[in-house]
Amino acid sequence: MQALMETELTWGEKRELEGELRGELRGEIKGKQEVLLRLLRYKFGRLPESFVEQLQAIDDPAVLDDLSEQVLTAVTLDDIILPDAKK
Repeated sequence: MQALMETELTWGEKRELEGELRGELRGEIKGKQEVLLRLLRYKFGRLPESFVEQLQAIDDPAVLDDLSEQVLTAVTLDDIILPDAKK
């Protein structure tokens, strides 16, 4: 058992694991973006393309979670505060 715990991952295994984690994160982000857009469209109707593009550029799950919470109290789309675009 101890030998299994001390086993080092090979370079290839590390790369594979890193790739899997990146893929999972991308999937999580895409899912959060899709749910957020669905909620926003349901509440406010058609969204400006620039707004959608800004939202789709967000790659931080925590920021997407914060935006989802904003939907609960927003009266207008202007109440949704998107983070500044990356420079």
